[in-house]
Amino acid sequence: MNTSIANKAMLRFAEEYARENWYLEGWQRPDDFWGNACDRRLHPDKPQVVRVSYVAPVFDEDREGLSYWKVPRVEIESNFGQPRLCVVDRSGNFCCLSYDRDTGAFKEAQAWGKDGLSLAVSVKSHIDLYVQMIRDGYDIRYR
Repeated sequence: MNTSIANKAMLRFAEEYARENWYLEGWQRPDDFWGNACDRRLHPDKPQVVRVSYVAPVFDEDREGLSYWKVPRVEIESNFGQPRLCVVDRSGNFCCLSYDRDTGAFKEAQAWGKDGLSLAVSVKSHIDLYVQMIRDGYDIRYR
């Protein structure tokens, strides 16, 4: 599969973050977003986003009152065909970063929580480093 530079960098970050934080490979939600379906039809020659999900194990006694959006996880999804990385840390801080699939350039970030913005800055610096390493010809696969 033809994968974009940004998506490769995100895959490296997601796996590394998951291993460092003891996250497990999670269930992948179906990609039923209409924007992605339109993108696949309009641009079949463009790289498709490789989607992954890693979640922190949550025990039954900790599940009560825990919404999906608060479950610690890192996942890569597609947003109108562009790779997007979302991270929720164990403190409930959230960040979501989008990159251009063609150029690997950073597009936008969203963050919330007490330390959400600093989480976003940290994640962005890792992704940007991996994008540059790919451009310089390094193999950044984590496994």
